[in-house]
Amino acid sequence: MGDFKSIEDPEIVQESRTRKNHGRFVWSHELHQKFLNAIEQLGGNDKAIPKKILAVMNVEGLTRLNVATHLHKYRLTLERTTEAHRMNMATRQVPSFIRQGHHQNSSNSANPSET
Repeated sequence: MGDFKSIEDPEIVQESRTRKNHGRFVWSHELHQKFLNAIEQLGGNDKAIPKKILAVMNVEGLTRLNVATHLHKYRLTLERTTEAHRMNMATRQVPSFIRQGHHQNSSNSANPSET
């Protein structure tokens, strides 16, 4: 049925297996890269939906549920990374009066006429 790449193709997947009674799907680096490329083709993270990602990826054996779960985890990771970056940047920001070397307890800022 067309130009499908199989998830069993070693070119696409290094390790794709199911666990007993779990049905867990392991994403290889190559498959994740196809996922990212599909998101980009669809206009970004906010516009990409599992059904469309699945169609763009065109990988035989991959299900909408596999893609939906991966997309959810991907978005959570992006959210956490963005929040951590914001927190990190907030702690790095130094108030301008400290950067300029003027502290509130300094004789220059308290009352310049008292020297």
